[in-house]
Amino acid sequence: MRGKRFMKGMGIKPGDGLAISAAPEGGGPVQIYSSYVEQPGEDALLVTVPVSKGRLVKLPLNAECGFDFYGRDGLYRTRGTILEYLHCNEVCFMKIQVEDYEYIQRRDLYRVDADFDLKFTRPSSRGVRSPVYRGTCKDISGGGMQFISSADLMEGEVIAFRLPLRGKLVTV
Repeated sequence: MRGKRFMKGMGIKPGDGLAISAAPEGGGPVQIYSSYVEQPGEDALLVTVPVSKGRLVKLPLNAECGFDFYGRDGLYRTRGTILEYLHCNEVCFMKIQVEDYEYIQRRDLYRVDADFDLKFTRPSSRGVRSPVYRGTCKDISGGGMQFISSADLMEGEVIAFRLPLRGKLVTV
């Protein structure tokens, strides 16, 4: 069912998660930002403004962004623009306008595009320190992660990751 097109608003509900792919205000490389749907609508949706490192991320108005919506009904992908910023009871929202949605996947654990650096090691025997390898995460879900690295890895090989989580490096 991958790639099936849906009309605007199909399957999007308040509280659904949202990954926004966009360049930050002032320029720079495309980043992935997390948000939530506050109020779906036919022509436009109201979503929370993403937060990164404790600060609101104001994305450029009218710039084209990628939007991945994920909720109980599946994962939907579309493109669109940010029309305006709204403030209500000390909460900041973005009003976005989107094109038709593309149904991407139906699963219990959604896979979300990502782009961040990571470090990993191979298990080593006692007293022997393993080299630290570098890689870049391409997508992640509750069940796994796809990454690229110049390291030669065997299928099924056990490795330990150092991932950035809320401003700290966490080993998984």
